[in-house]
Amino acid sequence: MKNKKNLIINLILFFIWVAFAVLLTWYAIQGLKTKILTAVLCSALSIVVHYFISLFFHELGHLIFAKANKMKMGYVNFGFFSIDFEKQASRVKFFTFFGENAGESVILPHRSITKEKLCLMAFGGLLFSLIYTILGAVFAICLSNGVAFCLLGMAVVPASYLLVVNSLPIDKTSDGYLIFSNSDYAEVLVAVMNEQRQIVLGLIPSCPAIFEKSNQPLARFYYYKHLVIREKFEMAKCVLNDLSANLSHLTDDEYQIIFPEIIYKACLSGNLNDENKNLAENFFVGSASDLASVRAHANFRMATGENNWAETLIKTYERLLKSSSKYEKEYEKRLKQFYADK
Repeated sequence: MKNKKNLIINLILFFIWVAFAVLLTWYAIQGLKTKILTAVLCSALSIVVHYFISLFFHELGHLIFAKANKMKMGYVNFGFFSIDFEKQASRVKFFTFFGENAGESVILPHRSITKEKLCLMAFGGLLFSLIYTILGAVFAICLSNGVAFCLLGMAVVPASYLLVVNSLPIDKTSDGYLIFSNSDYAEVLVAVMNEQRQIVLGLIPSCPAIFEKSNQPLARFYYYKHLVIREKFEMAKCVLNDLSANLSHLTDDEYQIIFPEIIYKACLSGNLNDENKNLAENFFVGSASDLASVRAHANFRMATGENNWAETLIKTYERLLKSSSKYEKEYEKRLKQFYADK
């Protein structure tokens, strides 16, 4: 669920860099006396190739800085290939730039994770993008052959685009948001990962103070779950209502985590309007088979009269619940009590 303001800014930046590419191509044609068709074809090919090389260097920067700070990497998508560090075999997959995770680095929860290390990892990606941008600029300045200029100097276009887009602190998915914004998003991420680590160890963690204080959707959602476990149902209801009213401000990752609880509430409360139905249909098409999503999906199908489908999903939910963590089992138990008391 992309914020419209951020989407508009990204579109404006995209068209600025398209104009930049056109300007450099025009220089190759007029200033370096390159044939029009040759310049256009070489420039177009160069931009595509250098975009993926730039993406590779950006993610490589994240990986190197993460390893240098002894952070545990779970997954890195370099664009044209990805590495899944959690798998024992078949770790590397090729041609992964078609997926929505192209250019993504995922950290695993671990004991030594800190805000500073998260910011250093983000800085690593920006630093490597800056180096590649400078390299492209050097080629653009020094090359006097038109074809070579288009093939090498054009690297400055995608490299600088990735550098700027990832530096701006306007989007939570950008490195700049972690490094340059005044938000507490980095602290929230650290708290979430620390909580996940404790849950995997079989513990029911206490609620971190940052969850209660922060206005970040992730913090509010995990605070909501702690309220449910502590049977503070009225407060939990208020928190979930606030999250429901701000769906358009969620990132895709936040939406994946929060929406199942919102649609589950809508189904049990009889508030399954047309908008909720459309959102749910789209969500469950590509939804992961985690416990919360399966539970919400089962109740959604029940609410829409698709009972056979609902029964199959309920069986899947029960199977997943048996292998769930102590924390999730406690949450699911209190959640049923929450809605039974309403």
